[in-house]
Amino acid sequence: MTPLSKELLLPPRQAHFVEAYCMGQNATKAAMAAGYSIKTAHVQGRRMLKNVKILSINRLAKYILLNLNNSHTLIIHLGMSGRLKGYFNYISYRKNNDLHDHVELILNKEAKIILNDPRRF
Repeated sequence: MTPLSKELLLPPRQAHFVEAYCMGQNATKAAMAAGYSIKTAHVQGRRMLKNVKILSINRLAKYILLNLNNSHTLIIHLGMSGRLKGYFNYISYRKNNDLHDHVELILNKEAKIILNDPRRF
């Protein structure tokens, strides 16, 4: 059982996927690391990340939990130096992404949240 699985009561496969994805692997590689077969990993990884709605946002210790409508939870750990940047109008968003922008959560046609962290992944 992984630390995320114990602390957040996630199913082990989901916890492995989240850990692998947060460590910089793409969705397919993260799904393979979580135990999905090579043949279905691209579908499973995409399914866990695509076309979902955020139902609620919670906090547990150092984690931000985004509960999604596909019965999964996106877990964000900002650490000491990470931050979330919100853009609610694409005009305010520079086309030149910051060097330390790692993940973009596109909320709709005009809004996005970006995980920015100067640590190396």
